[in-house]
Amino acid sequence: ADAVSALAINLRKQGHDVRIVMPRYYKIDRNKLKAIDAPLAVAAGTIETWVKVYRIAYIIATFIGSVASLNLVWNLSDCMNALMAIPNLISLLCLNGILVHETRKYLWRGHLDKEMEEDEIQEMIDDNEQE
Repeated sequence: ADAVSALAINLRKQGHDVRIVMPRYYKIDRNKLKAIDAPLAVAAGTIETWVKVYRIAYIIATFIGSVASLNLVWNLSDCMNALMAIPNLISLLCLNGILVHETRKYLWRGHLDKEMEEDEIQEMIDDNEQE
């Protein structure tokens, strides 16, 4: 959570529109939360269409989950989790060289577990842009 909030704060300072969506746990002080009036969605057709698709899929999944054997339900759950992981694994493979390069550069410069000031972060960004 600290990394998410620090990243959001720094991206916001750079002029990006940053929003963090998280569950409302009972330990979170609701007075410190800011409600957003704008919908958090990606434009992909009309909302009504996607709501209908989601409801139909939900009803089908609920029906299958209630009448199928426990083994089948767990196997379907495992398959769905694997299908969610596939796009992430593909992107990691495609970005492998960049990730390794940037991680090594970051770690070898002594930035691991170091508190950084805003000017140090900007200096790192400027160094990366020059390379």
